[in-house]
Amino acid sequence: MTCAGPKTRSTPRRDYLAATMMQTPHIWAFHQRHDAERTNRRSLSSSMTMSDFDPGRKADAHTNGTIWGAALWDLRDQMAGNDPDAARNLDRMVLLGLILLGKLQGDAQPATPASRRRARREFGAGLCCLLEADGILYAGRHQDAAARVFSRRGILARARVKTGT
Repeated sequence: MTCAGPKTRSTPRRDYLAATMMQTPHIWAFHQRHDAERTNRRSLSSSMTMSDFDPGRKADAHTNGTIWGAALWDLRDQMAGNDPDAARNLDRMVLLGLILLGKLQGDAQPATPASRRRARREFGAGLCCLLEADGILYAGRHQDAAARVFSRRGILARARVKTGT
């Protein structure tokens, strides 16, 4: 499965970072109804999986991105438990993962904009970068938990494509 476009890759990370600052997965609750009867479709408490992913060209990047953002929030909850400092470990992993994702060059030599887009378009590439970030920062301590959480959403890591220097 591929992302619907460039916004799909950045939107869920922005939503996740906003949720971490607000300390709630319900980032739209301040200006839209959110209660037991109605949950905003972009809430990171969503149970959406890749089976809900819309690969169409006119797909809503925000809705598709919620799958990734909700998986990050689930992992944060699992890592944090009752220790807010442990939740920050994932925040660091997400930020380093973004840097690593940005370095993916793709399969063309030399790299082209199209090869970079191909290398970064699947959620699996993002997960691979997140797992690599965990290896760099925490010696892979969170990899099993991350793989479990993301696989429940249908997101699997794939082999990394060459990064730039």
